[in-house]
Amino acid sequence: MFLERLNTSFTTIHIISRNVSSQKAQELATKGGELRSLDEPLDKLLADTNVVVNCLPTRVPNEYKTELTKASVRHGVKVFFMSEFGLYHGEWRSKRVYVAETRALTKGTKTRVIALYTGTFLEMALEPYLGIDIKANRYIALENSKTKFAFTSEYNIGCALVQLSILALNPKTSASVPEEICIAGENVNYQNIRDGEIIIEDLAAHKKLVQERKAELIFDFVRVVHAEGKADFSQDNGNELVNPRERLWKWKTVEDQLREM
Repeated sequence: MFLERLNTSFTTIHIISRNVSSQKAQELATKGGELRSLDEPLDKLLADTNVVVNCLPTRVPNEYKTELTKASVRHGVKVFFMSEFGLYHGEWRSKRVYVAETRALTKGTKTRVIALYTGTFLEMALEPYLGIDIKANRYIALENSKTKFAFTSEYNIGCALVQLSILALNPKTSASVPEEICIAGENVNYQNIRDGEIIIEDLAAHKKLVQERKAELIFDFVRVVHAEGKADFSQDNGNELVNPRERLWKWKTVEDQLREM
């Protein structure tokens, strides 16, 4: 568990949850996190805090995320991770607005903003809604089945956040951490996952449907980003920065995930 890595580097880890009695929150508490309720005032929650990792989901209004950013600046938070953990934004309007507002609010302050892009969460990626039907051994690609895209496990994302926090806080290594960084547990294409039936659909037609919909459907958006090659982190990634030669942890692969399914 990445919290165990945190416990060796930070004196206190606050887990701010919408439901402190939930199974996930209680599990995190057993690993050393101190539970706090999101209902508490932000100024109270963020007092004496050095690092904030915003894990609020996309369904939380940007207005609340803006208040979180403002409170972080007021309390002199040194490192602020935006609510990213995914892909470059492309057609995702609300994400672009959030990023622009966050950087504008922190410009010229002591709060450093970092965006961590991880590709698709491995634990939720091997599903039909992304064109990956493991049970039927059928894979639906947009335009090109050879285009690679990144998968990263939630555990590996947590480990990377810990290491980036340590590097960003240390004056000797702070300059090595960029404002935007990509990591990838593995980059694969539809042909790499398994030998099976591959169906090709039209990218332009699918993208047009995404653009015309009033509601932003996350998995339709993700499929477009995959197809356009914007989630291929094979060359441009910070894997060696956060985990040199895999000395700190092992990157979880698609094959690892398939064995657990």
